[in-house]
Amino acid sequence: MNNHDDDSKKMALDEIAALRDRLAVLEAHLAAPDATPSARPATLEVADAATSSSRRGVLRLAGATAVGAVAAAAIGSRQAAADAGLVFFSAPNSQPEPTRVNYTGTAANTTGFVVQGGTTYNSNVDSFSNAALGGWATNNGGVRDGVFGYSEKQSGFGVFGRSGSGTAIGGVGFVGGQFIGQRAALQLGTGVATPPAAFASASLLGMIQADSTGTVWLCVAAGTPGTWRKLGGGGVAGSFHAITPGRVYDSRTPAPSPGPLSGGTRTVSVANRRSVDDGSVVQADFVPAGATAITCNVTVANTVGAGFLAVNPGGVTAVAASTINWFSTGQVLANGVTLTLNANREVTVVFGGGGSTDFVLDVSGYYL
Repeated sequence: MNNHDDDSKKMALDEIAALRDRLAVLEAHLAAPDATPSARPATLEVADAATSSSRRGVLRLAGATAVGAVAAAAIGSRQAAADAGLVFFSAPNSQPEPTRVNYTGTAANTTGFVVQGGTTYNSNVDSFSNAALGGWATNNGGVRDGVFGYSEKQSGFGVFGRSGSGTAIGGVGFVGGQFIGQRAALQLGTGVATPPAAFASASLLGMIQADSTGTVWLCVAAGTPGTWRKLGGGGVAGSFHAITPGRVYDSRTPAPSPGPLSGGTRTVSVANRRSVDDGSVVQADFVPAGATAITCNVTVANTVGAGFLAVNPGGVTAVAASTINWFSTGQVLANGVTLTLNANREVTVVFGGGGSTDFVLDVSGYYL
Protein backbone atom coordinates (compact mmCIF):
# COMPACT_ATOMS: atom_id res chain seq x y z
CA MET A 1 0.00 0.00 0.00
CA ASN A 2 1.44 3.38 -1.04
CA ASN A 3 1.39 6.60 0.91
CA HIS A 4 -1.74 7.74 -0.93
CA ASP A 5 -3.63 4.66 0.26
CA ASP A 6 -2.37 5.24 3.82
CA ASP A 7 -3.60 8.81 3.70
CA SER A 8 -6.98 7.70 2.37
CA LYS A 9 -7.33 5.09 5.12
CA LYS A 10 -6.46 7.63 7.82
CA MET A 11 -8.93 10.13 6.42
CA ALA A 12 -11.65 7.46 6.28
CA LEU A 13 -11.04 6.53 9.92
CA ASP A 14 -11.19 10.22 10.84
CA GLU A 15 -14.52 10.51 9.01
CA ILE A 16 -15.94 7.52 10.91
CA ALA A 17 -14.84 9.04 14.24
CA ALA A 18 -16.46 12.34 13.29
CA LEU A 19 -19.69 10.56 12.37
CA ARG A 20 -19.70 8.81 15.73
CA ASP A 21 -19.41 12.18 17.42
CA ARG A 22 -22.32 13.50 15.37
CA LEU A 23 -24.37 10.44 16.27
CA ALA A 24 -23.79 11.19 19.96
CA VAL A 25 -24.96 14.77 19.41
CA LEU A 26 -28.11 13.56 17.67
CA GLU A 27 -28.92 11.05 20.43
CA ALA A 28 -28.53 13.78 23.06
CA HIS A 29 -30.79 16.04 21.04
CA LEU A 30 -33.47 13.37 20.70
CA ALA A 31 -33.33 12.67 24.45
CA ALA A 32 -34.35 16.27 25.19
CA PRO A 33 -38.07 16.64 26.15
CA ASP A 34 -38.72 19.21 23.41
CA ALA A 35 -37.11 17.32 20.52
CA THR A 36 -39.19 17.32 17.33
CA PRO A 37 -38.70 15.69 13.91
CA SER A 38 -38.18 19.11 12.27
CA ALA A 39 -35.45 20.24 14.65
CA ARG A 40 -31.98 18.93 13.80
CA PRO A 41 -28.65 19.85 15.39
CA ALA A 42 -26.45 22.02 13.20
CA THR A 43 -23.58 19.54 13.58
CA LEU A 44 -25.48 16.81 11.74
CA GLU A 45 -24.50 16.82 8.06
CA VAL A 46 -24.95 14.18 5.35
CA ALA A 47 -22.25 13.55 2.79
CA ASP A 48 -23.05 15.20 -0.51
CA ALA A 49 -23.24 13.28 -3.78
CA ALA A 50 -20.07 14.89 -5.14
CA THR A 51 -17.91 12.94 -2.69
CA SER A 52 -19.81 9.66 -2.76
CA SER A 53 -17.76 8.27 -5.65
CA SER A 54 -14.51 8.26 -3.73
CA ARG A 55 -13.55 5.63 -1.20
CA ARG A 56 -13.66 8.26 1.52
CA GLY A 57 -17.06 9.44 0.29
CA VAL A 58 -18.47 5.92 0.32
CA LEU A 59 -17.36 5.43 3.92
CA ARG A 60 -18.74 8.83 4.90
CA LEU A 61 -22.05 8.07 3.20
CA ALA A 62 -22.29 4.68 4.92
CA GLY A 63 -21.71 6.29 8.33
CA ALA A 64 -24.22 9.03 7.62
CA THR A 65 -26.75 6.41 6.56
CA ALA A 66 -26.31 4.64 9.90
CA VAL A 67 -26.82 7.94 11.74
CA GLY A 68 -29.89 8.65 9.68
CA ALA A 69 -31.33 5.20 10.38
CA VAL A 70 -31.01 5.72 14.14
CA ALA A 71 -32.56 9.18 13.87
CA ALA A 72 -35.42 7.95 11.72
CA ALA A 73 -36.21 5.08 14.08
CA ALA A 74 -36.20 7.35 17.15
CA ILE A 75 -38.24 10.09 15.50
CA GLY A 76 -40.67 7.61 14.00
CA SER A 77 -41.40 5.98 17.36
CA ARG A 78 -42.14 9.34 18.97
CA GLN A 79 -44.29 10.46 16.09
CA ALA A 80 -46.35 7.27 16.35
CA ALA A 81 -46.92 7.90 20.06
CA ALA A 82 -48.07 11.45 19.38
CA ASP A 83 -50.37 10.42 16.55
CA ALA A 84 -52.03 7.88 18.83
CA GLY A 85 -52.99 10.69 21.21
CA LEU A 86 -51.77 8.77 24.27
CA VAL A 87 -48.45 8.13 25.92
CA PHE A 88 -48.12 4.99 28.01
CA PHE A 89 -45.90 4.26 30.99
CA SER A 90 -45.26 0.75 32.20
CA ALA A 91 -48.05 -0.22 34.60
CA PRO A 92 -46.98 0.43 38.23
CA ASN A 93 -48.18 -3.00 39.31
CA SER A 94 -46.00 -4.84 36.78
CA GLN A 95 -42.83 -2.76 36.41
CA PRO A 96 -40.55 -1.43 39.15
CA GLU A 97 -39.92 1.87 37.32
CA PRO A 98 -42.17 3.38 34.61
CA THR A 99 -40.51 4.63 31.43
CA ARG A 100 -41.49 8.03 30.12
CA VAL A 101 -42.22 8.47 26.41
CA ASN A 102 -42.36 12.07 25.23
CA TYR A 103 -44.88 13.66 22.93
CA THR A 104 -43.74 15.16 19.68
CA GLY A 105 -45.39 16.85 16.75
CA THR A 106 -47.94 18.63 18.99
CA ALA A 107 -48.07 21.79 21.05
CA ALA A 108 -47.01 21.10 24.63
CA ASN A 109 -46.58 23.18 27.76
CA THR A 110 -45.05 22.67 31.19
CA THR A 111 -48.30 21.76 32.96
CA GLY A 112 -48.42 18.24 31.60
CA PHE A 113 -51.02 19.07 28.90
CA VAL A 114 -50.58 18.64 25.19
CA VAL A 115 -53.06 19.97 22.67
CA GLN A 116 -54.09 17.24 20.25
CA GLY A 117 -56.31 18.14 17.30
CA GLY A 118 -57.06 21.74 18.17
CA THR A 119 -58.98 21.70 21.46
CA THR A 120 -58.68 18.09 22.62
CA TYR A 121 -56.38 17.84 25.65
CA ASN A 122 -54.30 14.78 26.38
CA SER A 123 -51.41 14.26 28.75
CA ASN A 124 -48.64 12.02 29.94
CA VAL A 125 -50.69 9.05 31.11
CA ASP A 126 -50.06 5.44 32.01
CA SER A 127 -51.88 2.26 31.09
CA PHE A 128 -52.77 1.63 34.72
CA SER A 129 -54.81 4.75 35.53
CA ASN A 130 -55.49 6.29 32.09
CA ALA A 131 -55.47 9.77 33.59
CA ALA A 132 -56.61 12.84 31.69
CA LEU A 133 -53.88 15.00 33.26
CA GLY A 134 -50.61 13.50 34.42
CA GLY A 135 -47.64 14.85 36.36
CA TRP A 136 -44.14 13.47 36.19
CA ALA A 137 -41.31 13.95 38.66
CA THR A 138 -37.84 12.42 38.71
CA ASN A 139 -34.94 12.57 41.12
CA ASN A 140 -33.02 14.83 38.75
CA GLY A 141 -32.72 18.50 39.57
CA GLY A 142 -34.49 18.17 42.92
CA VAL A 143 -37.96 17.77 41.34
CA ARG A 144 -40.28 16.14 43.85
CA ASP A 145 -43.97 16.67 43.04
CA GLY A 146 -45.69 15.22 39.98
CA VAL A 147 -48.74 17.44 40.43
CA PHE A 148 -48.78 20.41 42.78
CA GLY A 149 -51.76 22.61 43.59
CA TYR A 150 -51.93 25.80 45.65
CA SER A 151 -54.80 28.06 46.66
CA GLU A 152 -54.60 31.22 48.75
CA LYS A 153 -58.38 31.33 49.21
CA GLN A 154 -59.61 29.72 52.42
CA SER A 155 -62.48 27.98 50.66
CA GLY A 156 -60.39 27.08 47.60
CA PHE A 157 -58.79 23.78 46.63
CA GLY A 158 -55.13 23.38 45.71
CA VAL A 159 -56.06 20.28 43.73
CA PHE A 160 -59.70 19.53 42.95
CA GLY A 161 -61.13 16.37 41.44
CA ARG A 162 -64.67 15.56 40.39
CA SER A 163 -66.13 12.38 38.95
CA GLY A 164 -69.68 11.48 38.00
CA SER A 165 -69.57 7.85 39.15
CA GLY A 166 -65.91 7.03 39.75
CA THR A 167 -63.22 8.19 42.16
CA ALA A 168 -62.54 11.93 42.06
CA ILE A 169 -58.88 11.64 43.14
CA GLY A 170 -56.94 8.38 43.34
CA GLY A 171 -53.43 7.63 44.56
CA VAL A 172 -51.28 4.56 43.96
CA GLY A 173 -47.83 4.23 45.46
CA PHE A 174 -45.77 3.36 48.53
CA VAL A 175 -47.96 5.93 50.32
CA GLY A 176 -51.34 6.31 48.62
CA GLY A 177 -51.90 9.83 49.91
CA GLN A 178 -50.40 12.27 52.37
CA PHE A 179 -52.37 15.18 53.81
CA ILE A 180 -50.98 17.96 55.99
CA GLY A 181 -53.02 20.91 57.21
CA GLN A 182 -52.53 23.64 59.78
CA ARG A 183 -56.01 23.03 61.21
CA ALA A 184 -56.73 19.48 60.08
CA ALA A 185 -55.09 16.94 57.80
CA LEU A 186 -58.40 15.78 56.38
CA GLN A 187 -61.99 17.02 56.28
CA LEU A 188 -64.78 14.62 55.40
CA GLY A 189 -68.03 15.71 53.79
CA THR A 190 -71.03 15.68 56.14
CA GLY A 191 -74.00 15.86 53.81
CA VAL A 192 -75.22 12.26 53.94
CA ALA A 193 -78.02 10.76 55.99
CA THR A 194 -77.53 9.01 59.33
CA PRO A 195 -76.20 6.38 59.04
CA PRO A 196 -74.63 5.91 55.55
CA ALA A 197 -76.49 2.58 55.43
CA ALA A 198 -79.33 4.73 54.11
CA PHE A 199 -77.42 5.06 50.81
CA ALA A 200 -79.41 3.89 47.83
CA SER A 201 -76.28 3.14 45.77
CA ALA A 202 -73.55 0.53 46.13
CA SER A 203 -70.87 1.00 48.78
CA LEU A 204 -67.32 -0.30 48.55
CA LEU A 205 -65.21 -1.95 51.23
CA GLY A 206 -63.01 0.61 53.00
CA MET A 207 -65.13 3.71 52.34
CA ILE A 208 -65.08 6.30 55.15
CA GLN A 209 -67.82 8.89 55.46
CA ALA A 210 -69.03 11.47 57.96
CA ASP A 211 -72.79 11.88 58.22
CA SER A 212 -74.83 15.02 58.76
CA THR A 213 -74.34 14.80 62.56
CA GLY A 214 -70.53 14.59 62.31
CA THR A 215 -70.37 10.87 63.11
CA VAL A 216 -67.68 9.02 61.12
CA TRP A 217 -68.49 5.63 59.56
CA LEU A 218 -66.42 2.85 57.94
CA CYS A 219 -67.77 0.44 55.31
CA VAL A 220 -66.73 -3.08 56.37
CA ALA A 221 -68.63 -5.01 53.68
CA ALA A 222 -69.44 -3.96 50.12
CA GLY A 223 -73.03 -3.95 48.91
CA THR A 224 -76.11 -1.84 48.40
CA PRO A 225 -76.03 -0.12 50.81
CA GLY A 226 -73.22 -2.24 52.37
CA THR A 227 -72.39 -2.75 56.04
CA TRP A 228 -71.13 0.26 58.02
CA ARG A 229 -69.48 0.58 61.45
CA LYS A 230 -69.39 3.74 63.55
CA LEU A 231 -65.83 4.99 64.18
CA GLY A 232 -66.48 8.11 66.20
CA GLY A 233 -68.71 11.10 66.77
CA GLY A 234 -70.59 13.10 69.35
CA GLY A 235 -72.55 10.07 70.55
CA VAL A 236 -69.51 7.77 70.79
CA ALA A 237 -67.33 7.39 73.88
CA GLY A 238 -64.08 7.73 71.93
CA SER A 239 -60.89 5.67 72.13
CA PHE A 240 -60.03 3.72 75.27
CA HIS A 241 -56.84 4.67 77.12
CA ALA A 242 -55.59 2.06 79.59
CA ILE A 243 -53.60 3.57 82.47
CA THR A 244 -51.86 2.40 85.62
CA PRO A 245 -54.68 2.21 88.18
CA GLY A 246 -54.94 5.14 90.54
CA ARG A 247 -57.25 6.23 93.37
CA VAL A 248 -59.53 9.18 92.65
CA TYR A 249 -61.77 9.03 95.74
CA ASP A 250 -61.85 7.44 99.21
CA SER A 251 -64.45 8.43 101.80
CA ARG A 252 -62.17 7.17 104.60
CA THR A 253 -59.46 9.82 104.05
CA PRO A 254 -59.59 13.45 105.31
CA ALA A 255 -60.02 14.86 101.78
CA PRO A 256 -61.89 15.73 99.71
CA SER A 257 -65.24 14.80 101.35
CA PRO A 258 -64.82 12.28 104.18
CA GLY A 259 -67.31 10.08 105.95
CA PRO A 260 -69.54 7.10 105.10
CA LEU A 261 -72.64 7.52 102.99
CA SER A 262 -75.82 6.67 104.87
CA GLY A 263 -78.48 8.04 102.57
CA GLY A 264 -79.00 10.55 99.79
CA THR A 265 -76.31 11.26 97.18
CA ARG A 266 -72.72 12.46 96.90
CA THR A 267 -71.14 13.96 93.74
CA VAL A 268 -67.37 13.47 93.49
CA SER A 269 -64.70 14.39 90.95
CA VAL A 270 -62.60 11.68 89.29
CA ALA A 271 -60.25 14.14 87.51
CA ASN A 272 -57.25 13.89 89.89
CA ARG A 273 -55.29 11.00 91.33
CA ARG A 274 -55.18 11.24 95.15
CA SER A 275 -53.00 9.97 97.95
CA VAL A 276 -54.19 6.72 99.50
CA ASP A 277 -53.14 8.09 102.90
CA ASP A 278 -54.81 11.51 103.18
CA GLY A 279 -56.66 12.10 99.91
CA SER A 280 -54.48 14.99 98.74
CA VAL A 281 -53.97 15.49 94.98
CA VAL A 282 -50.80 13.79 93.71
CA GLN A 283 -51.54 13.99 89.97
CA ALA A 284 -53.80 16.60 88.39
CA ASP A 285 -55.84 15.63 85.31
CA PHE A 286 -55.25 11.94 85.87
CA VAL A 287 -58.46 11.62 83.87
CA PRO A 288 -58.05 14.38 81.26
CA ALA A 289 -60.59 17.02 80.29
CA GLY A 290 -62.93 15.76 77.59
CA ALA A 291 -63.02 12.18 78.89
CA THR A 292 -66.51 10.72 78.47
CA ALA A 293 -66.23 7.56 80.61
CA ILE A 294 -63.89 5.63 82.90
CA THR A 295 -63.23 2.01 83.78
CA CYS A 296 -63.27 1.80 87.55
CA ASN A 297 -63.31 -0.47 90.59
CA VAL A 298 -66.07 0.58 93.03
CA THR A 299 -65.35 -0.75 96.53
CA VAL A 300 -67.54 -0.63 99.64
CA ALA A 301 -65.96 -0.98 103.11
CA ASN A 302 -67.13 -0.68 106.73
CA THR A 303 -70.63 -1.66 105.67
CA VAL A 304 -73.52 -1.47 108.12
CA GLY A 305 -76.69 -3.43 107.43
CA ALA A 306 -77.60 -4.08 103.80
CA GLY A 307 -77.83 -1.70 100.87
CA PHE A 308 -76.54 -0.71 97.45
CA LEU A 309 -74.86 2.14 95.56
CA ALA A 310 -75.80 3.39 92.12
CA VAL A 311 -73.00 5.37 90.43
CA ASN A 312 -74.35 7.73 87.74
CA PRO A 313 -72.93 10.52 85.57
CA GLY A 314 -72.47 13.65 87.66
CA GLY A 315 -75.80 15.28 88.47
CA VAL A 316 -77.98 12.25 87.71
CA THR A 317 -79.77 11.13 90.89
CA ALA A 318 -82.35 8.72 89.48
CA VAL A 319 -81.71 5.04 90.20
CA ALA A 320 -81.98 2.86 87.10
CA ALA A 321 -79.54 0.11 88.15
CA SER A 322 -77.28 -0.76 91.06
CA THR A 323 -73.50 -0.63 90.75
CA ILE A 324 -72.60 -2.59 93.91
CA ASN A 325 -74.56 -4.32 96.72
CA TRP A 326 -73.78 -5.50 100.28
CA PHE A 327 -75.78 -7.77 102.52
CA SER A 328 -74.41 -7.45 106.06
CA THR A 329 -72.27 -5.43 108.41
CA GLY A 330 -68.48 -5.46 108.10
CA GLN A 331 -68.17 -6.44 104.44
CA VAL A 332 -65.50 -5.29 101.95
CA LEU A 333 -66.67 -5.82 98.36
CA ALA A 334 -65.50 -4.53 94.97
CA ASN A 335 -67.01 -4.42 91.48
CA GLY A 336 -65.31 -3.48 88.17
CA VAL A 337 -67.55 -1.26 86.05
CA THR A 338 -67.55 1.34 83.28
CA LEU A 339 -68.93 4.68 84.44
CA THR A 340 -70.16 7.59 82.33
CA LEU A 341 -68.95 11.08 83.31
CA ASN A 342 -70.45 14.51 82.99
CA ALA A 343 -68.58 17.39 81.33
CA ASN A 344 -66.83 18.20 84.67
CA ARG A 345 -65.45 14.64 85.03
CA GLU A 346 -67.79 13.87 87.92
CA VAL A 347 -69.98 10.98 89.08
CA THR A 348 -72.91 11.07 91.46
CA VAL A 349 -73.15 8.21 94.00
CA VAL A 350 -76.70 7.38 95.09
CA PHE A 351 -77.26 5.44 98.32
CA GLY A 352 -80.05 2.88 98.59
CA GLY A 353 -81.23 0.57 101.39
CA GLY A 354 -80.49 0.80 105.12
CA GLY A 355 -77.36 1.30 107.15
CA SER A 356 -74.28 3.02 105.72
CA THR A 357 -70.97 2.40 103.93
CA ASP A 358 -67.63 3.95 102.98
CA PHE A 359 -66.75 3.70 99.28
CA VAL A 360 -63.60 3.91 97.16
CA LEU A 361 -63.13 4.66 93.44
CA ASP A 362 -59.99 3.38 91.63
CA VAL A 363 -59.66 4.26 87.92
CA SER A 364 -57.85 1.96 85.42
CA GLY A 365 -58.66 3.70 82.12
CA TYR A 366 -60.72 6.34 80.35
CA TYR A 367 -62.43 7.02 77.03
CA LEU A 368 -61.51 10.15 75.10
